[in-house]
Amino acid sequence: MPVASTSNPQQPISFYSQRAAHPEDQGAIFQETSVPVSFGDDEGAATALENGVVVVDRSHWGRLRISGDDRLRFLHGQSTADFLSLQPGTGCRTVFVNRHGRTIDLASCLVQGSSVMIIVSPSKKTAIKDRLEQYIFFGDKVEVQDVSDSTVLFTLAGPGSDELVTNLGAASLVGREEGCHAVFGAAGQPVVVSIARELGVPGYSIIASEGVGGDLWQRIVGQGAVPMGVAGWERARVLAGRPAVDSELTDLYNPMEAGLCSAVSVTKGCYIGQETLSKLTNLDAVKQQLWGLELSTPANVGDEISDGSSKIGIVTSTAQQCDGRPFALGYVRCRSKGAQVSLEGRQVLVAGAEAIIVGIPFASRIVDAGAQAKEAVSAL
Repeated sequence: MPVASTSNPQQPISFYSQRAAHPEDQGAIFQETSVPVSFGDDEGAATALENGVVVVDRSHWGRLRISGDDRLRFLHGQSTADFLSLQPGTGCRTVFVNRHGRTIDLASCLVQGSSVMIIVSPSKKTAIKDRLEQYIFFGDKVEVQDVSDSTVLFTLAGPGSDELVTNLGAASLVGREEGCHAVFGAAGQPVVVSIARELGVPGYSIIASEGVGGDLWQRIVGQGAVPMGVAGWERARVLAGRPAVDSELTDLYNPMEAGLCSAVSVTKGCYIGQETLSKLTNLDAVKQQLWGLELSTPANVGDEISDGSSKIGIVTSTAQQCDGRPFALGYVRCRSKGAQVSLEGRQVLVAGAEAIIVGIPFASRIVDAGAQAKEAVSAL
């Protein structure tokens, strides 16, 4: 399938179109952006995600390097994760929230020897960089650097990920916890490989210099990874229940509602939005939750979810399952008469048609305050 050239002259040409050998041989299709939307076989990529391994070029996502002696203390107060309990070589997910505890973005963080790398959504890298710089006060030893244009980011996903990273020389990471990472060599350049279950299945993320991006991509594909474009990523993230900016991550929702409890510390003390999130946890006051919806007919974003008599939620994203059945994500009211109610398996109506509420692999719904407290103590 031929490669369509970008129609937006303001968009920079990605590493892929610059350096990957013969992208047309892999069926890359570019529409409006410099990032491949598809590689011509979305169904094959979906199958590989379930049974093998896919590779996704996420180089258009933001990468912010936070350095300086005060970097961990500074980040500790800027988002929901407990950075002071982290050691070099480990990492975490964290949520940037506003002062009311509503979501701005979900970020992945890697604590390195002299810096912290933060991976943020494409549309939020400038806003988050500006926000961080706004809170650097006189005397703070903190520097924020956007390294997105000088690096590439590839994500591997699927049950074959462990074997592939082993073949790439990163076997020491296999079996470790989310966010653990190490530096390996490729073409004489350092490559950071981290454990990242970004789509609810085993996976890894790889950050490297832009200069070796093309060769590294070819090496990964040569090891059997099936290229997946952003269209495939979007479908996969909906099916996994991974919330996205402007869909599930907006100022209408908080991290507990979005199924991001594992990214929230309620024991670490003061941070932006902490008061609201602590109250929600202490009072068990979450009123709605993000769930999957197996649909009987296709739905649209914004469609009403009802119990047959009243509105109980709204659809935020839609996708199609591998067998062709329609699927959606939506926020659903989870309290009735002041008490939490069970939602999984419940039959509801979406835009008047029958649907079933189902679990989503990416979601975490319980904040383990005790475990977090133990981690904080053990780090002292």
